[in-house]
Amino acid sequence: PASDADLPWYHTGYAWRGPVADAPDWRGLRRDTGYFLGYQAVILGVVYLMPASVSKWDKSEAGNAFERWRENVSRPEWDDDATWINYVLHPYWGATYYVRGRERGLDKGQSFLFSVTLSTLFEYTLEALFEPVSLNDLIVTPVAGSLLGEYVFAPLRAHIRAKPGDLDWTDKTLLALTDPLGVVSAWTDRTFGVVS
Repeated sequence: PASDADLPWYHTGYAWRGPVADAPDWRGLRRDTGYFLGYQAVILGVVYLMPASVSKWDKSEAGNAFERWRENVSRPEWDDDATWINYVLHPYWGATYYVRGRERGLDKGQSFLFSVTLSTLFEYTLEALFEPVSLNDLIVTPVAGSLLGEYVFAPLRAHIRAKPGDLDWTDKTLLALTDPLGVVSAWTDRTFGVVS
């Protein structure tokens, strides 16, 4: 077998096979949460560079970021983003947060709370520099996401992992799409030499 040093840079070290953790991995969850905040900064930077017609973020007052953030977190509102963003994309991300909790050994309730935590962190940190906290996102992301995670993603993942033989690229793609935070976090761990 190849050593870790012999693997290509894109090899993530993700556990494609095997059962989910049987007890909470709090250290791993803290690391996933820290990575999430870092990834969020990168993603929001990319979105910030998009035209306002796509991001819907007012960039005209870029110099007064802290004041705008304070105003945006103090007055949450119901947003009017496109339906596909609010009711497809947000539940998808909530489901991936939920799955990450389950993969780290959390039970259903704890995984729901982990999804709530990551959703809330997203709304109240860097995104609030650009727009008010979204009440519908705070509700829809973890609630619909946890249902999607438990009743669609988890059974799909269990089915793939139970397959005999090697997993093919479609299996790995589905596993990655249902736990992108886990795949990217495993790659980040490998890149920085973090041993779980």
